[in-house]
Amino acid sequence: MLARMLADALTHCEEIAAADEAELEAQRDRVERSFHDELRAIEEKARRRVESLYGHAASRFEAAVLERPVLREDLFAEETWRLLGLSPPQLVAASALAGAAIGGTLDALVGGASFMAGTVLGGAIGGGTALYGVTSRFARIRQVGTGGLAGTLLQAQRYWSGERRFRIGPHAQPNFPWVLLDRALLHYDAVVRRTLAQRGAATVSGERAGLVSGFARDERGELERAFAGLRRSFEDPPRELRDRLERAVERILTRIDPVPGDAPAR
Repeated sequence: MLARMLADALTHCEEIAAADEAELEAQRDRVERSFHDELRAIEEKARRRVESLYGHAASRFEAAVLERPVLREDLFAEETWRLLGLSPPQLVAASALAGAAIGGTLDALVGGASFMAGTVLGGAIGGGTALYGVTSRFARIRQVGTGGLAGTLLQAQRYWSGERRFRIGPHAQPNFPWVLLDRALLHYDAVVRRTLAQRGAATVSGERAGLVSGFARDERGELERAFAGLRRSFEDPPRELRDRLERAVERILTRIDPVPGDAPAR
């Protein structure tokens, strides 16, 4: 449920064709707004499923009863991103762990002949990617292209034919899946507590208002690897990758509510 939401949001893209820059600019606002609205709809659909699981019909469950005001903020509101998700140092660390794991796979494939260069380089690239654009909340449309000679020939063909395609997505901001997951977990926790007629807030750590910043370092690295994999394979993400993310999210939900409908462990 929540894993599917994350996978759908991290692989969502929209494309348009435009003859020139002027036509693109005329459509840019509409396409970017449509893209972000669809991400909001994916989140809202997941919330309704959680509420339904715990016996709350849409007409009976009002957002106003949720104790955390950040849940009533827009998904892309500045306050939402200030309070939820990972801090910049945590983002860099999680991305570095994910990059190092990918680099370590390369080292293993070459039998260690790279002398761990893959691990070091992967970690550096991962951390640097997280640091770049860390404050940007909105995705931007860009021209569709592929690398290598085939991509160059394709771009030339499109140029002479007057056809140029542009894509928005997947959302590349490193904190996006963490903010989305944080909101989903806080909402899940609030629904569980209302179902059980309990009050109070879930345990949080540090200055942030969410839950993901309190995850163990290795858990953050595992999730970041899944997020990165889904973005890379957005056209056809492998089932194994989705399953891995689902298992990771299930372990988190079990900490909030060991059995759906039963009291969370204290």
